[in-house]
Amino acid sequence: MEFDLGCATEERVDELSKERGEPAYLRKDRTQALHAFRAMPVEPLPLFIRHTDLRGVDVGEVAPAKHGFEGAVTPVYDGGEEAAVAHVVEGQLRELRISEKLREHDFFLNEASGFLEERPKAAKGLLARPDSLPKDDKFGMMSRALFSSALVLSVPPRLEITRPIHLLWSFGDPSSALHTRTLIHLGAGSRASVIEEFVPEGSGDGNGAQSLFGNATEVYLEDGARLDHVAIERFSDHVVSFLTRQATVGRDGSFHQAMGSFGGFLTKSRTDCLLVGQGSRIRQVEVVYGTGQERYDNTNFVTHRGRDSVSDLLSKAVMQERSRSALKGVITIEEEAGNADSYLGQYSMLLSRKAKSTAIPSLEIMTNDVQRAQHAASVAQLDEDQVFYLMSRGIPRDRARRMLVEGFLTPIVEKIPLPDARKQLYDLIDTKWVA
Repeated sequence: MEFDLGCATEERVDELSKERGEPAYLRKDRTQALHAFRAMPVEPLPLFIRHTDLRGVDVGEVAPAKHGFEGAVTPVYDGGEEAAVAHVVEGQLRELRISEKLREHDFFLNEASGFLEERPKAAKGLLARPDSLPKDDKFGMMSRALFSSALVLSVPPRLEITRPIHLLWSFGDPSSALHTRTLIHLGAGSRASVIEEFVPEGSGDGNGAQSLFGNATEVYLEDGARLDHVAIERFSDHVVSFLTRQATVGRDGSFHQAMGSFGGFLTKSRTDCLLVGQGSRIRQVEVVYGTGQERYDNTNFVTHRGRDSVSDLLSKAVMQERSRSALKGVITIEEEAGNADSYLGQYSMLLSRKAKSTAIPSLEIMTNDVQRAQHAASVAQLDEDQVFYLMSRGIPRDRARRMLVEGFLTPIVEKIPLPDARKQLYDLIDTKWVA
């Protein structure tokens, strides 16, 4: 299985780095990522190779998005309902609003070029941190090498931000490629919540031509920090998206993550969490809802390194019509991660005989000192006996099927800590329904 990209060249890397006025170390970081992208296979884990499907993907020769670099913008400080809002349209930061209450704190949200200018020392440690993305992920390296737009969110130590921060990426330019980065850093003892959306721009379908969107989200939580992060993807049917996320969690840090995949020709995502500190934890839920001929390839990795670390991952997929999904995951408990507690569950419901799904949860345990290491999976058609039972109570068939789907997904949506994000997921689930 091969994936080549015509615009992945050293000339393109040079052009991007010069356009953005980047220092030499960042140019070098891009080049190293480019070489890694070229050398890596599409799927690094043999267990998952046969379940990785890029057939029909035709983005190898798409041109880079034709939007010039505009850089950081001056934020508008207001008293809106959200702590901050950043909206990037086709790679350009078009809106940046920050709560007036954050003006007096050492809070930063802007284009990465602004972080480089204002905080050059901190920028080097964040933008070129060598372990901020999985080293064996081809598409994470693609975005790291070729990003033309990046957002940096930095929260100072011991600051608790109670209202959500909203990051919005809009893309839909036909026959083009856009690569982006999101960098989130929370200082020791701080707390924040982030809603990150990937949405279509414009109303066109690309006239049959595919577009490519790549994003790398890099999260670093220092000791005692807590981040609630919701990522929702709902691109148009002509967009092929590759999304890579990695979070590194320090001592007693907590990462609560929710992800929703609701559209696009192909969505291939990989999420890694490194529990490096003692008492670090991740709780993650994932909803995938496919219609038409949409394809989803979602992989989750968690590595326990710190003692007393906890991971709890739950994924659910609903596939209609001819849609397909693959839910893949690996929990690794390293030798020094004593008393670890881990769970990985992956469940799929099929609403059509032509829909397909695969669930492959795996464990890799290198120590005997484990509190729990458990995984579970199932893939099944909607239970027609349950549909018949509801119909026998006077409920129409379509409503009965919808009730069963809602009953399947509601427990996972209710685990999301942000009310606005929960409502949005319920609305998307309702919108995706096909009678």
